[in-house]
Amino acid sequence: MSFQIPLNFEDLTRPNNTQWQVTPSQLRRSSVESLLSLFDEDVTPIFSESSHEHHFNALYALITRYKSLKTSEKGHVLNIIEKVSQAITLTDSTSIKVALYFASGLAVTASSVTPSCKFWDKTGRVLLLQTIYQLLSSIPIPSSSNESAKDQIASLLVRTMLQVLEYPSAAKDKSTRAILSQVLSWVLSFDQRQVLPANTALLHALNRHEHIATPLAIILHRLAELNASQASFVSEFIREIARLPSEHLARDSSAAKSIATFISELSERLPDMCRANLALLLSHLDGESYIVRNGLVHMIGKLIIGKPDPEDPLLQVLLDRAHRDIHAFTRSKAMQTWISIVNAKVVPISLYPSLAEMGTSRLEDKAVAVRKYASQLLTALLKNNPFGPSLRRSHFEAKWNEIAPNNDIEHAEEDQPPNENESEAGDGNESEPETTVEVELEQGDDDSTSELVEEKPLHEKIYRIDEEAENANDDDGSAVSIDEELGSQHEEQTNPEEEDPEIVLKRKYYMSSLLFIKTVEKGLQTLYDMLRSKSVTDVAEAVSFLIIAVQFQLEAVSGIAVRIMLPLILAREANIRQIAVKAYANLLCPGGLELADEKDAALAIAKSLVALGIGATTGELACIESLISALFREGEGNIISAAVIAVLWDLFEGRIPGANVAQRRTACILVGMIAAERPQTLQQKIHVLESVGICDPELARWSCTAVCKLQEGVDKDGHLSTQLSEVIKTSNSMSTIEQAVNAIFRVSPEPEKIVGALLRDLAKSLHSKPTAINAIDLSRFLVFVGHVAVKELVRIEVLISKVRKGIAEQAKSGGNHDDEEQANAEADRALELAEKELVNPSSLLGRYGLLARKLASDNSAKAILQASAVLCLAKLMCVQEKFCEANLRLLFSILASATEPLVRSNAVTALGDLAFRFPNLVEPWSSHIYSSLRDSDEKVRKNTLMTLTHLILNDMIKVKGQIVGLAICILDDDERIAELARLFFNELARKASNAIYNILPDTISCMSKMDDLSKSGFKTVVSFLVGLMDKEKHGDGMVEKLCHRFRTSESDRETQELAYCISILNISERGLKKLSENFKSYSTKLGNDDVYEHISTAVSKCNKQGISSTWIQTIEELQQKIERARAPENDSEGRRQSLQSTSSKPADSSKTCNKPSRKPRAQRKKIIISCSDSESEAASDVHTEDSDTDGSDSDGVEDLHDEQEYHPRGSSSRHRSSRRRSSIANQ
Repeated sequence: MSFQIPLNFEDLTRPNNTQWQVTPSQLRRSSVESLLSLFDEDVTPIFSESSHEHHFNALYALITRYKSLKTSEKGHVLNIIEKVSQAITLTDSTSIKVALYFASGLAVTASSVTPSCKFWDKTGRVLLLQTIYQLLSSIPIPSSSNESAKDQIASLLVRTMLQVLEYPSAAKDKSTRAILSQVLSWVLSFDQRQVLPANTALLHALNRHEHIATPLAIILHRLAELNASQASFVSEFIREIARLPSEHLARDSSAAKSIATFISELSERLPDMCRANLALLLSHLDGESYIVRNGLVHMIGKLIIGKPDPEDPLLQVLLDRAHRDIHAFTRSKAMQTWISIVNAKVVPISLYPSLAEMGTSRLEDKAVAVRKYASQLLTALLKNNPFGPSLRRSHFEAKWNEIAPNNDIEHAEEDQPPNENESEAGDGNESEPETTVEVELEQGDDDSTSELVEEKPLHEKIYRIDEEAENANDDDGSAVSIDEELGSQHEEQTNPEEEDPEIVLKRKYYMSSLLFIKTVEKGLQTLYDMLRSKSVTDVAEAVSFLIIAVQFQLEAVSGIAVRIMLPLILAREANIRQIAVKAYANLLCPGGLELADEKDAALAIAKSLVALGIGATTGELACIESLISALFREGEGNIISAAVIAVLWDLFEGRIPGANVAQRRTACILVGMIAAERPQTLQQKIHVLESVGICDPELARWSCTAVCKLQEGVDKDGHLSTQLSEVIKTSNSMSTIEQAVNAIFRVSPEPEKIVGALLRDLAKSLHSKPTAINAIDLSRFLVFVGHVAVKELVRIEVLISKVRKGIAEQAKSGGNHDDEEQANAEADRALELAEKELVNPSSLLGRYGLLARKLASDNSAKAILQASAVLCLAKLMCVQEKFCEANLRLLFSILASATEPLVRSNAVTALGDLAFRFPNLVEPWSSHIYSSLRDSDEKVRKNTLMTLTHLILNDMIKVKGQIVGLAICILDDDERIAELARLFFNELARKASNAIYNILPDTISCMSKMDDLSKSGFKTVVSFLVGLMDKEKHGDGMVEKLCHRFRTSESDRETQELAYCISILNISERGLKKLSENFKSYSTKLGNDDVYEHISTAVSKCNKQGISSTWIQTIEELQQKIERARAPENDSEGRRQSLQSTSSKPADSSKTCNKPSRKPRAQRKKIIISCSDSESEAASDVHTEDSDTDGSDSDGVEDLHDEQEYHPRGSSSRHRSSRRRSSIANQ
């Protein structure tokens, strides 16, 4: 009987009627050696039906036991297969089938044991597959009558190929794939009827195994290369994929991944074939599986790159997919594909504005991944733009005006008819800008126009035109420039059809460049907003783009971006800080600068640092100082090398020609910042500070700041302290006086003597005035008194802290803790005595407390004098608690009654510092601080906002109902105040996840009662606050809280606004349940159209958010109750039933609806949120005062108004005495 190839190798062990059946029991009793010995001499008996029980069964047993054989035995089995293949009779179909059966069985069995079997992994698989292919090559094509044998052989080979590919190690092997492609080619040539079965088998395997996708694409590619006539098999396979139902792919994600990977890989290898069948595959773009859509998008990108064509309709398909696909993964994949196309430099120049428009619009996408790749697309567009390395808008506008002086770029864009070959992308509301320039080009009938466009990229043609013009000018001195020549030609030509094609080309070029630049600039604000995103990815991508934008000289970015990234240096997240430091390292030392001369490189870096510091606010200067510290700390210190520091000192000294005062002042600031990391650089330049900095009124303040970086007590001879004293006597800048006092206490070994003598000299000078005392002189004296009092207290507390530390160490070693407690008590008494003595009326400083008090309360005094008196009084109050308590009411009266904004501004800032120093004293007065948020002066409002921000975030005052004043600041006309208010609530939400949830209900109620607050303003504030609640449970809990407030609402406006708040919440199934359970609370309000609309919106939004099917009935019932409640009054029965159905709940739920829940008093107390050290540092950054370093230090009023450096900062401990001690130490 002829041998029939079974479907599976093991099928021969099953009972059947053939003589080729294998008996497993007999095989298990035979040893491997005995089985191998049967084939030592002759293998032909294996083909005989009479002897199959010996040789046939033996070889079957060896293959099934292959996994357990030794390496040498496995090699022996492979040799037997080779002998069997060589011994076949080509005219005998049985011998052929037997040989293929065993060879295929060994190939599959052995593949399953790799890679553990080194022999098979390295050589065995390839040798065996080559044996199979050689056997196939020797087989003649059977006659058409032997269809059964052909089916068996073809089916066996296809199964074997796919079974081998099921193992990843085999699928990854290049040689294995090459032989399998040859085997598949032979099968298709051997039997033409195998095309459909082979396609079906391949598709089935592709659906089952994800790792087969890439190897199969490679095999089909090689198949098409081996035999061009078999390319139709690949095309048919692509069509089979196109016929797959999208519902199946949506359900089976594994199959979808395989299909997507396969078409992506195949498009890279057989682009023409994929393009020929693309129309069928594109049907899956409307399918449910986003994974398959991703694969198609990738394929489209490869086809565009493989065969660039400006008129390719696939460009528009890809644009639409990036804009309109409902799944974020597909939109992000489309953006990635566009990035690849841009990097491949195959984008038509006219498409650059459209791509920029798409990128800027996708920056506002809800998905982080889409925003990430949108930013990367804009970055790629800048890097690969055809308009040159400089994208200065003014340059291109000047060029455009030369070519078309009477044609505005925007009007030129609007006047052009749309291009029929391009459809709109984006949201469909605006026509694409590239259509205009293409139509202009098409209006010319001259063949040379099309040649110019087709031969070379457009920017190369423009450069060629300009080069020809320059060459012409070199050859003939009388020749005019190309722009002038083309301009004159343009004026002479009146018929558009006769317009010079080169002019058309240049118009197209400059129009596209301007549209591209303007479109990119539109997205800058969104990128700036991304810098404040909670997502690290958003921040990183925005920073990367802005660096490239600065390098390409985008004028809208150059000045702003460098500064707007500075706060990232102080970000909480370490990775964001690292990103920012790397960004500034790239900006300060761009690629290629390290190859320049060391002096030139140092000068460039120094100038970049100075440019960064000029005009910086106090907060920005703090960021720059942290940046310099981070550059040294994170291995970027080579940027600020010794040569750079030397250039900065030269600039400070005025030794660099052309250096102005602002540059010298900034250089002084920078050398002081560098000294914090490299103290020796300042130690070696003390003489420069003495001779240049301190003596110059323009540089004195920052020179004193730099002196504070020197070692303590370094001024042994007193020369530097004497110069600092002269600065205090002569300077009209209050901030300079404070810095000079700080410097004296830093460098002088005995600062008390220096400031004591100076205080007497200043007092004597004032008393010696024959007439009225100058207000500036008296202001200087009061500022000096107050600041010396604080610094002296700091010095005393530092000494006492050292004493405490010594006592603790001594007690630890001796074990006598009683002595430690006694010593600490004595230290406390010493500190209290020192505090009392400093403000004692008989002391050198305290005697001027009464003077400060009188001048501070005198509204008729000059603003500078009254403000200085307030400043002095506040500092004296910081020294002792009793003195503070005695004068606290006066300070609040000054805040409320002072006519000058400068005085109120200083008063509110001083009260903020007193709240840190003595929180229990100031806390009852906190409502008066909140009231300053409504001050008419924006400077007072800003200082109040910053003070409250600092106090609340550091838990110095409770978040009470007055916080509504902070919320209203979001609507302030001053954008800086509005931004600070938003920053406060962002920080509050970060600090405690439930902080916004706790304050929102009261904030909503308070705003609803404000008659001067518009509806739009209310919605703006509430929408912002609700957006900060990122937890689902908060939205659900807020539903119940707001529903209860319907019962106590007193006006239609309050009711409408409560309903609006519910409509913008993100409600889950739990929130929907709360809305249904509390229906009775708002059912009587549904007669109001606005309330009805908002509640309906909330319910319908729940339905759209994919709530489970079990809740669909609940939604429908709630909607029906809402509609019945809206029914006319005569439909009382329906309304009664609606209310009854709501109240028919379990007893506990009914109680919850009928009576608003009230927590015990202790539980309803507002939560005081704790603040870590890092958070305090971030809050300090929020509290930083803006001060322009370009401003003149001689303006005493302005300096006094802006600076807040005098205020002591205490710890956040609740214990009052410990806070007082730590507050002084922190100075």
